[in-house]
Amino acid sequence: MHASGGALGIVTMVIGLVIFLLILAVVIIGFIYVIRNISSDNLLAGGKNRAVDIAKTRYAKGEISKEEYEQLKKDLEK
Repeated sequence: MHASGGALGIVTMVIGLVIFLLILAVVIIGFIYVIRNISSDNLLAGGKNRAVDIAKTRYAKGEISKEEYEQLKKDLEK
């Protein structure tokens, strides 16, 4: 009787471990999903400011004229 009880205990432990790993995987995947959504929302919100900063840098380097910079800035701030 001990032999079958021992085997049943091992099977129960393995099943418990598998269930624990599945729950852990779901939690990790959910965490990653939430973090990615938060990150993409922040990127969209900060996208205009980043674009204006790039235009400002290009103007400072002399890559675009003042008129082009002003037009870009006006278009991006809409």
